Amino acid sequence: MGVLIGIIKKIKMKRLLKLLIILGFTNIIYAQETKSPNTIIYFEAFGGFSVITDAGFGGGFEINYQNKKDLFSFRLIEVAGYSKDAETAYLPSYTRTNHNNEYAFLYGKRWLQSNHSYSISSGLSYNHFISNTSNSDYIGLPLEANIIWFASKKKNTIGNAITPKFGFKLFGSISKNSFVGVGISLGVGYHKNN
Repeated sequence: MGVLIGIIKKIKMKRLLKLLIILGFTNIIYAQETKSPNTIIYFEAFGGFSVITDAGFGGGFEINYQNKKDLFSFRLIEVAGYSKDAETAYLPSYTRTNHNNEYAFLYGKRWLQSNHSYSISSGLSYNHFISNTSNSDYIGLPLEANIIWFASKKKNTIGNAITPKFGFKLFGSISKNSFVGVGISLGVGYHKNN
């Protein structure tokens, strides 16, 4: 039964993500037709080091929409912790001890400069935590801070959308099994108005 519920949740999340992407591209096409400034909407993939109960890695995807200085985001992230096993002849051996899947809606502020932006966000998340001894579902308070660099010269609308943007992300969650991480992000989309 638990496997069936997990499959249903994944299908719902995939449908929701597809819907958000379709709405974003529809909005971009509409903005091109009306010749108004483009909507600020962008997609990011990120990853880096994290700590949950043990040190490990975290990464995920995020779609962002900005209206004036208000930033709205939907984030999917997985954080995993590892513990060291006995030494082997040449390399240490590690075992995954726990991992957390988080689905989060965030609200924050974003400030644009000529070739970079800063943002901070917080919100509400659903978390599914699995360890060697237990599984649990709970609500959390996701947090993140970003800095993103992009080209300061204005290109055509499509050129701005497909040019990759690079940044750093500090991410975490305050919850039953809190975690924190830092990593790099790579994004595409409209990070600023043309």
